[in-house]
Amino acid sequence: MADRSAEIARLEAILNAGARSVTTDGQKVDYDLDAIRRRLAELRAEDDNTLPKRPRAASIRLTGF
Repeated sequence: MADRSAEIARLEAILNAGARSVTTDGQKVDYDLDAIRRRLAELRAEDDNTLPKRPRAASIRLTGF
Protein backbone atom coordinates (compact mmCIF):
# COMPACT_ATOMS: atom_id res chain seq x y z
CA MET A 1 0.00 0.00 0.00
CA ALA A 2 1.13 3.51 -0.63
CA ASP A 3 0.96 7.00 0.76
CA ARG A 4 -1.80 8.74 -1.20
CA SER A 5 -2.05 11.84 1.00
CA ALA A 6 -0.92 14.30 -1.72
CA GLU A 7 -3.54 13.14 -4.21
CA ILE A 8 -6.19 13.00 -1.48
CA ALA A 9 -5.41 16.58 -0.50
CA ARG A 10 -5.62 17.73 -4.13
CA LEU A 11 -9.00 16.07 -4.66
CA GLU A 12 -10.33 17.44 -1.37
CA ALA A 13 -9.27 20.94 -2.44
CA ILE A 14 -11.20 20.55 -5.71
CA LEU A 15 -14.30 19.39 -3.84
CA ASN A 16 -14.01 22.15 -1.24
CA ALA A 17 -13.81 24.78 -3.97
CA GLY A 18 -17.18 23.58 -5.26
CA ALA A 19 -16.50 24.68 -8.83
CA ARG A 20 -17.52 22.36 -11.64
CA SER A 21 -15.26 24.10 -14.16
CA VAL A 22 -12.13 26.25 -14.02
CA THR A 23 -10.62 28.43 -16.76
CA THR A 24 -6.92 29.26 -16.53
CA ASP A 25 -5.01 31.02 -19.32
CA GLY A 26 -7.73 30.19 -21.82
CA GLN A 27 -7.86 26.48 -20.98
CA LYS A 28 -11.09 25.21 -19.49
CA VAL A 29 -11.24 22.15 -17.22
CA ASP A 30 -14.58 20.57 -16.32
CA TYR A 31 -14.72 18.43 -13.17
CA ASP A 32 -17.08 15.52 -12.58
CA LEU A 33 -17.60 15.88 -8.83
CA ASP A 34 -19.20 12.45 -8.47
CA ALA A 35 -16.19 10.80 -10.09
CA ILE A 36 -13.88 12.80 -7.81
CA ARG A 37 -15.81 11.60 -4.75
CA ARG A 38 -15.56 7.97 -5.91
CA ARG A 39 -11.83 8.31 -6.55
CA LEU A 40 -11.37 9.98 -3.16
CA ALA A 41 -13.08 7.04 -1.44
CA GLU A 42 -10.81 4.61 -3.32
CA LEU A 43 -7.68 6.52 -2.36
CA ARG A 44 -8.69 6.74 1.29
CA ALA A 45 -9.21 2.97 1.32
CA GLU A 46 -5.70 2.42 -0.15
CA ASP A 47 -3.89 5.05 1.91
CA ASP A 48 -1.56 3.90 4.69
CA ASN A 49 -1.99 7.12 6.65
CA THR A 50 -5.73 6.92 7.26
CA LEU A 51 -6.16 5.64 10.79
CA PRO A 52 -8.06 3.91 12.22
CA LYS A 53 -8.99 1.49 9.47
CA ARG A 54 -12.54 0.38 9.89
CA PRO A 55 -14.73 -1.71 7.66
CA ARG A 56 -17.39 0.04 5.61
CA ALA A 57 -20.03 -2.31 7.00
CA ALA A 58 -20.21 -4.03 10.34
CA SER A 59 -22.49 -6.55 11.96
CA ILE A 60 -23.52 -6.79 15.56
CA ARG A 61 -24.55 -10.13 16.96
CA LEU A 62 -27.14 -9.94 19.67
CA THR A 63 -27.77 -13.69 20.02
CA GLY A 64 -27.25 -13.68 23.78
CA PHE A 65 -30.16 -11.33 24.47
